[in-house]
Amino acid sequence: MLRWRFDDAVFAVTMALFIAPEPLQNDELRRLAYQAACNGLGLDPGSEEQERGWRQLTDNDTDRLLDQLARLGAIEKGEGAVALTPLGVGLFGRAPA
Repeated sequence: MLRWRFDDAVFAVTMALFIAPEPLQNDELRRLAYQAACNGLGLDPGSEEQERGWRQLTDNDTDRLLDQLARLGAIEKGEGAVALTPLGVGLFGRAPA
């Protein structure tokens, strides 16, 4: 589901990590990505079953996003929590040229 609003989800997740005073829980980042995708797509609330399906798809995409950011060295994943590394702070905290 994130593929249509991937840029919005990446921005929401990375900026939340950037401004957070401490590591954020995976579930909080999944919720942020889901909200960004739904808001960007203009999705109206669906049935409970549809919502569960959309949420699961978005959670899977968010987990893959976090895995890729960890492989790049931008984040550190711990016991259910995620934080930016010094590299991530430098990358995401830079002003655009």
